[in-house]
Amino acid sequence: MLNDEKIIKYMSEFYEENEREAFYAYGVIEAAIGKGILFGSLASFTNKFILVGFTDRKLIIIGLDTLGEPKTSRCIDYKNFVSAKIRRGLICMGKTIKIRLSDDSEVHFSLNKHISGLKNQKKNIQAICKSLEPLMNK
Repeated sequence: MLNDEKIIKYMSEFYEENEREAFYAYGVIEAAIGKGILFGSLASFTNKFILVGFTDRKLIIIGLDTLGEPKTSRCIDYKNFVSAKIRRGLICMGKTIKIRLSDDSEVHFSLNKHISGLKNQKKNIQAICKSLEPLMNK
């Protein structure tokens, strides 16, 4: 089962020298609308579960396999961020975050406030949203 200690371990593999520890959260990259139409009620199986970490220098995204183990990863320096949008999630259960990058691509994911086994999820989501405030309204 995923817990705070495991996430901290996974995130620490991406820290550079003198980089501050990440605010981390468990989230999901949801299936595209087209997949939802194509797969119907099975579309949730095409969702990708992720860990996101925001250090003082970069965004870390770790894709998880079905057992919650790291499968893929990507790091994006903040200098590549252009803008950010944060919306309330469904029934105020979390946040949906969209970050536009300098190459016109987007990173889009949802974070729920309450995840079993993760004590710091809600607090970290608040810190992540606060750190993205300077990019809002751009």
